[in-house]
Amino acid sequence: MRATSLLFVAACVALAQNANKSSSTKPASAKPVVVESVVKGADISKIIADLKKGVAAPARGEFETAEAFEARIQAVPENLKKPMVFPVVLGEGTIRYDVDQQRVFIDLPMDTHVLGPTSINTIGMRRVFTTQPSYMASNAFGVTKPISRGLMEERGIAIQAASLFGLSFEMEPSRAEKIKPLLCLAVQGVIDRAVVYSVEERHAPTMAEPKDTTITGEYVSVFAWYVLAIDIRDGSIVATIPLQRSPAEIRAARAGAGQVTLPAGVHRIEYKLDGSARTVGATYRNATGGTEQKEVALPAGMTFFAATGSFAYVSAQNQGDSGEVHVAVLVDGRILQEATSSTAYGIATASGRVP
Repeated sequence: MRATSLLFVAACVALAQNANKSSSTKPASAKPVVVESVVKGADISKIIADLKKGVAAPARGEFETAEAFEARIQAVPENLKKPMVFPVVLGEGTIRYDVDQQRVFIDLPMDTHVLGPTSINTIGMRRVFTTQPSYMASNAFGVTKPISRGLMEERGIAIQAASLFGLSFEMEPSRAEKIKPLLCLAVQGVIDRAVVYSVEERHAPTMAEPKDTTITGEYVSVFAWYVLAIDIRDGSIVATIPLQRSPAEIRAARAGAGQVTLPAGVHRIEYKLDGSARTVGATYRNATGGTEQKEVALPAGMTFFAATGSFAYVSAQNQGDSGEVHVAVLVDGRILQEATSSTAYGIATASGRVP
């Protein structure tokens, strides 16, 4: 993550723009270059436009009470009150593999922008680069250099999450080697403020970096639940990495109490292990796609949340020569698959894709 302010201040001798306008040169092509994920998700440009039609100013007005301000920024339009998937523009080193740990690590490409007394963490979803006419400039010592000019317009999300670091999931080396170049990332969450944060920054040219770049950004406030690792070939979810507690717990906390509904595409997964056997050796796939093994006394079980298409697996081996072992995978309270074994040291296995 890098920290930026509303204006970059050059650390070395800054270049002054040459007054001779005839020295300006036009680039070979001024056609904008668009950078965005190949994975389709929320249309960030349309979302920003919709919010701007309403009350999208993030600052509290001078004559606006705290109560009125809070009510205004909470008034998310009805068409935006739904869980969404926000594809992320990847940076260098965003996804890396550690063969010793056999895990894929994710470093979300975030920026920190200072907005008056506060700051926001942002993730880009769409960037448009436009090359502008270059010019000649010189410093106080008479050194002249050509200065390239450009404009970068970014649209994305201002993310709020409990944990944005140490994100990873388990994957075998042979599979990781094949699929890592085909992975894209997306953030799943919900718009939680009817605001659009606007940022404008400038990189002033220096002797070391003769670039005059203006960066503008607009960001939507999102309360994030998961980072999704997605296979670009078919859009399937390879891994779901939680950023928060479960969506149900988050929404229950916000509502104060009571029954809540999970967002579309998120399901409650439950493994149940029971029977007359005393102990079993349990093997199961966890919330991040990893495999865990442990010895447990019956009855036992675990619950987590996973996206549609995720693979659920649980197996239990009787640790004795008598007794019965029963296992089941439940999705949103309904049995996906179950199995029973009544033989000595027998194994019962249940698995399946989350529908």
